[in-house]
Amino acid sequence: MYRIFQKFIPLLLLFIVLGWRAYNWESPGMNTNYSADWQSDPKRKQLHLTNCIIDFVENTSVDCLNPHFPSIAIKVSKFHNAWVHVVYTDSDQSSLRAFIDSTADIYPFYNKSQNDFMDCPLWHYSLFRKPITFWNGHAWAVIVDYENKTIKPVVGISWGFRLVKTRLRPVAIWPSQLGNNAWEKDQILIQKGLSKFTMLSCD
Repeated sequence: MYRIFQKFIPLLLLFIVLGWRAYNWESPGMNTNYSADWQSDPKRKQLHLTNCIIDFVENTSVDCLNPHFPSIAIKVSKFHNAWVHVVYTDSDQSSLRAFIDSTADIYPFYNKSQNDFMDCPLWHYSLFRKPITFWNGHAWAVIVDYENKTIKPVVGISWGFRLVKTRLRPVAIWPSQLGNNAWEKDQILIQKGLSKFTMLSCD
């Protein structure tokens, strides 16, 4: 009996070590020494939607800024002069359930130019604790008319990722087109930062 037990000791120890490592595993943080550009990733897909071309990687490589998370670039063919990015999650923190992705100096805009929209999100989680199950961004190319105080959406794209209990890596939410219903919801948040502006509808 003792000899049989001895045979199982290495397996038991291996199980304990692997279990301990799994319990303490955490997702990698931002790679500040990144050496790879996700746009040159061979896994990059290009989507052609109405009035825009999207470059998208479901899970970036470990050498990128946001290891294993999706990255996106949106090029819009129609005129626009700013981007707004509204993000929805199911975080326990109420301030993170719906927020404007921006910086204080240009709030509520993501950028104020005709440049492409680019984003590489990251969210910390562990194998057994995922603080959110979804992160859904609504990226809007808009025309800001400072003289008439209006904002008009040109193109809206939904995208993001999910953190699934049974998956080690994030699952990408593939880009899709947004319409007036989404804009009407998003503009409630956007209006808070632009109270003097009138929000126009999508074409």
